[in-house]
Amino acid sequence: MVTFSPFRRFSLPIILMGLLLFGCSDEQSTNLGSDSTDDPSNVEVPFPVDVEDSTDGVDSETVDATADISPDLPGDEPDTEPIDTFEPGDATDRPDSPSGPSCFEWPEQPSEPLATIYFGDFDVVVDEITGVETHTMDIMLDTTVNIHAYEMALCGVTLETLDDISGLAADNGLGVRTDGIWVAGFSGSGSSIPADSSGRLFTLAYTVNEGSFDACFTHIGLFDSLGFPYEPIAFGPCYWF
Repeated sequence: MVTFSPFRRFSLPIILMGLLLFGCSDEQSTNLGSDSTDDPSNVEVPFPVDVEDSTDGVDSETVDATADISPDLPGDEPDTEPIDTFEPGDATDRPDSPSGPSCFEWPEQPSEPLATIYFGDFDVVVDEITGVETHTMDIMLDTTVNIHAYEMALCGVTLETLDDISGLAADNGLGVRTDGIWVAGFSGSGSSIPADSSGRLFTLAYTVNEGSFDACFTHIGLFDSLGFPYEPIAFGPCYWF
């Protein structure tokens, strides 16, 4: 029986991640990041992103969220026109929204996806003692297949995990890890989110990046027990603030 081992399929990207985080020569920097821009679509990123893990209640060191670690995204230059009917809060339709571009152009989605990731509730939690406000977002999942690992990237916001992790990911042993841009989770024991699950995948804290008007998914990956991505996968439209 073959067990799921994400590290087997992603060992090379993890080495590249190490080079990016701990430094390399000028020549290596040119080769690895010669096309890097603020656009999160130029550089491949390792999976899983094992940086801040709150599943065991102990936070590890957080990687600098300003590092450009985003992959080459299929939706950067969509061949089709964006869908033009959206729910309130969607960033792609902004007749009354602040002027400014969306951080990502939402492409047309598959009509019969195996799974869909989308935004849920956005909320503000106030600490009763300190009065500090924490902005949170719910990430939702509908799936027809067993999900053994996931990864996703967002633009427009910087993400943080919460002390209290709950949702389909944590409840099924996948956990929630983030470096500020990427979010990932997997199980070393082979557990998975069961097929036909629907609900909140996890909740994250966020801050809106300077000059941003919305939060958008720029990449989604959902994986089977061998580490292969499911296709097709759909993701919901942006959310404007």
